[in-house]
Amino acid sequence: MQRELLRLLPVKEYGKTHPEYFPLINGKRYIPSDPKGQGWQPCVSNPDVARIMADALIAHFRTNPDSFAMNLVVNDGRGDCTCTNCCAMDPPGPMC
Repeated sequence: MQRELLRLLPVKEYGKTHPEYFPLINGKRYIPSDPKGQGWQPCVSNPDVARIMADALIAHFRTNPDSFAMNLVVNDGRGDCTCTNCCAMDPPGPMC
């Protein structure tokens, strides 16, 4: 699943120019450097992230019309964004 997030929101394309697309963790934006992309979620409250990922999915299916499916889910576990808008989407808890 993490690799698919990296395919849909490539660090090489957005890491330096749009760090706000990546999670705020401990007060700093986390830009994945692991090629497997472990331990992070995108900033799910950022409307640009939703548009970019939707566009990438559409492009995938246009390019691969025989493709059956592609995962687009946040991961279980760690790396959630703790920016104000993402925290407002969740009930109060230990992360925010």
